[in-house]
Amino acid sequence: MPIAVREEFQRATGVRIMVTYGLTENLANATMDPRDGPVKAGASGIRLPYTDLRTVIVDDLQRWVRDCACDEIGEIWVRGPGVSPGTIGRDGATVPLDVGGWLPTGDLGRLDGDGYLTVTGRAKDVIIRGGHNISPAMIEEPLQASPDVLHAAAVGKLDAYAGEIPVAYVELVAGSSATSDGLLRYLQPRIGERAALPKEIYIVDKMPLSTVGKPLKVALRADAAVRTLRADLAARLGFSPADERLEVAVLPHALFGSQALIRVRCTSAREEELYRKIATEAMGLYTVSFKVDVGIAGAAEPR
Repeated sequence: MPIAVREEFQRATGVRIMVTYGLTENLANATMDPRDGPVKAGASGIRLPYTDLRTVIVDDLQRWVRDCACDEIGEIWVRGPGVSPGTIGRDGATVPLDVGGWLPTGDLGRLDGDGYLTVTGRAKDVIIRGGHNISPAMIEEPLQASPDVLHAAAVGKLDAYAGEIPVAYVELVAGSSATSDGLLRYLQPRIGERAALPKEIYIVDKMPLSTVGKPLKVALRADAAVRTLRADLAARLGFSPADERLEVAVLPHALFGSQALIRVRCTSAREEELYRKIATEAMGLYTVSFKVDVGIAGAAEPR
């Protein structure tokens, strides 16, 4: 829960919020603020009875490398009687979720010296700018504290040089006249890490949200990728940004997670060869899987 939301709710209602951290695979909660003890801003409390927590560093294959030091961010692992025995595969067999009794949550966080857990984001949500890891919370927390912002989400946007760069999506509160430039100026003194400052802020009419009110970052990452690829390809092809001859989509893919589909329409065989070469070379600069389809307008669609 954003700190600003918690503080404002408590101020308006006089009701104390006890923040928790939980996940479906562990029945419900793994941590909770102590009812009669101190709470820490931004943290999600301490472990519940019979539940063990650790934060770990994993390799590219998600295998344990080492436990994290105090206040070092790593993947949160949970162990206890609440951990599900697994999922049911298509053959009816149970597929375990745990690794040696520990459940890798896919969430990132850190444990302090008092055992308080602070959740910093999802492992897959980390924005990697030129090899530098950026937690979306560094951007989202200060944005959410703005009186102009109703919802905020930070994601990585494809970049040919750095791999990805941070951008933010914002839904404004009703009646706000805030602008992207104004929000960027608001953020500058509130983000101490220069690399984490968003390159752009997109103001949207409606933030896509999950059933529990969380921004749908898969959709936002796809949108950011489409913006980048369309602008880059249009410039390289000599098209205007809105030229209907260029279509760009980023869709879920079973093997690659997502895949960019590039479609270009031309008027001659010479253009077809040239556009295919330009588009393929341009897409090769990005880390996303892609397919390029170039065809002559009016020609029969491939079967």
